[in-house]
Amino acid sequence: MWNSNDYLWQRTLEDAPLSYRAHHARAQFLFKNGYRREAEAHFRRAIELFPRSFQPRMDLADQYRLGDLCEPAIPLYESALALAPRRSDARLSLISCLLWEGHYPSATRQARLGRGWGGDDPTFQNALAMADSATVAAAPIHSVRLRDPLTNGNPGTSVSVGGTGGAATQ
Repeated sequence: MWNSNDYLWQRTLEDAPLSYRAHHARAQFLFKNGYRREAEAHFRRAIELFPRSFQPRMDLADQYRLGDLCEPAIPLYESALALAPRRSDARLSLISCLLWEGHYPSATRQARLGRGWGGDDPTFQNALAMADSATVAAAPIHSVRLRDPLTNGNPGTSVSVGGTGGAATQ
């Protein structure tokens, strides 16, 4: 009997503790309600139960990225893309984290891959230009931010270059 989403997913886990979908759904509910540590454990369990599933990896990586934790998000995005290489949302999120963490050559490689998959989509061209500019400017870590690719559709970017007081915008 359903009386709340919390009860539903808790009961589903009790009834089907080896269901990766139950762990994934519970993790999403817990993150939404502020229980980050417990949610992370359920995301990890969902990945463990069904290693070929793209979505739990992507969702956990997104939670990390949105919480300004790009370092643990990067390997999750990479493993998600190994499962679904044409997912532009995952690739843009990975590029966003790579730029933020100052991994500009990797961001450049990922933008080129995305451009190859995406055809004429200007999104990856913009990301590529951003990564190239950050490399040339020797932009400091945590100074290059791609707008959130999940909520903004158009990942316009801005670079702040430390020491100059200026900013370049794309």
